[in-house]
Amino acid sequence: MGTAGSYGGSSRGNVLTPSFVSDDDYFPPAAAPSEGEADGEEGAPPREDRLAAATAAARASIPVDFSRPRANFTTFARSGGHDRRALGRAASSYVNAAGGAGNAARHMGASRAAGSSLAAFLADAARSGVDEALRTLNLPGLAGRPPAEIFAALTDVFCPDGGTIDEAIAREAFVEMIIDLSEIGVADIADLAPERMPEIFELFVAHAIEARIENDIAMKAVAVPANTDAAQRVQDVLCDFIRRAVQDVMVRADDLRELAQDRIKEWVDTVYAQAFELLRVLGDEEAR
Repeated sequence: MGTAGSYGGSSRGNVLTPSFVSDDDYFPPAAAPSEGEADGEEGAPPREDRLAAATAAARASIPVDFSRPRANFTTFARSGGHDRRALGRAASSYVNAAGGAGNAARHMGASRAAGSSLAAFLADAARSGVDEALRTLNLPGLAGRPPAEIFAALTDVFCPDGGTIDEAIAREAFVEMIIDLSEIGVADIADLAPERMPEIFELFVAHAIEARIENDIAMKAVAVPANTDAAQRVQDVLCDFIRRAVQDVMVRADDLRELAQDRIKEWVDTVYAQAFELLRVLGDEEAR
């Protein structure tokens, strides 16, 4: 199911950010340092390292059971993409297993960071033009180049290849977004009109959520469809289902083009959280 299939699935068990951790910064209250570990004492690790270690331990202690959404998705895949009720159950139970839409959104760590960078660029491009937005990123040499070439260069800026599954998902979503540009009629820099900027962001978010869900619950279902046509239909139906949710969220969201830079991260987080909540709602509707 796309290149996300190379991530190896979730056989090691998936761990989501617990609900008491508020964000990717992961700064929960730290336990009191043991004797000899107080800040300033020789050999004591920095406070930030102790916080990170404590958070990692807390996250590792809360495994997420995706067996139910995985079973439902396998049923959907076995139907060749025709069993919409199974897809609905898979989507709804996935969000529930993740601990709700907010936790599912927090699970999108690298994709949220890349989405914030992309949204900031698109907002800047909508206000000042693509060339000026590129100059802000110290990439003036890309001015006037085809959109696919511009965004290909931005892949390494916004989605550096760090080697983790989370980072690979963000990078894959960016690549899929670039492929979609020609399909939605963005073949020339002149086609990147301000009103099209939210549509580009929408594509990225939809692909990021799709890749995350595929990695978490759909890896072993890839071989289930009877033939390649059925496998493609499974992926197409899933993609359309997720895209519908993201589109609905974007229609109601504040206009990306009017966002102040200091609001972008919060806006991106909200888009992800609302998209997962709508996937849960739509999933319940499909499952009836």
